[in-house]
Amino acid sequence: MAQSIPSANKKRSRIGELIAVLVLIGIVVLAAFFQEQLTSFFTLRLWDKGAPGRTVVEFLKAGKAGNKQLADSYMADASYKPLMQNGKWTGYYLLTQAGRIDIPFAEMAPPGEPTPISTEFITIGRGAAEVTMPDSNSKPLVYRLEMKDNGWKITELRGGHPAPPPRASTAKPKSPVIPPH
Repeated sequence: MAQSIPSANKKRSRIGELIAVLVLIGIVVLAAFFQEQLTSFFTLRLWDKGAPGRTVVEFLKAGKAGNKQLADSYMADASYKPLMQNGKWTGYYLLTQAGRIDIPFAEMAPPGEPTPISTEFITIGRGAAEVTMPDSNSKPLVYRLEMKDNGWKITELRGGHPAPPPRASTAKPKSPVIPPH
């Protein structure tokens, strides 16, 4: 019985290589199609979806405790100025075209332990997060946060009320002195 020896000239199949190339092309096309979502996932650290809410909770705790330095560390925008009442820091105010908006912690912070109602991520542009928290009256109050300095920072406090008008002076205005001719 003679055994047949496989021919050295047998044609090699390239189907495996073709499948590998097609899979690689598919991965590149999908990465290009989902580029913004993938970038947002890493830029906004979307694997930790609770981080923006924890930032707002820590901010509110610092404010309720009167720890201005710690509360300021969670703020990204220098537009918010310290709100002082009777020589004590009580929150923030913001100057707008409509006038001054006061945002005291007594109105921002809910009674008891603050707990986020919801967190929504915005993946367009640089990205952001909007955290909805209950205020002191259990009404929803929205905080906008952006990733800055390697962590979430509050860029907007969407609450507050117009500042009270300045007190009118009780002193009588002086009569103008008209020099003689």
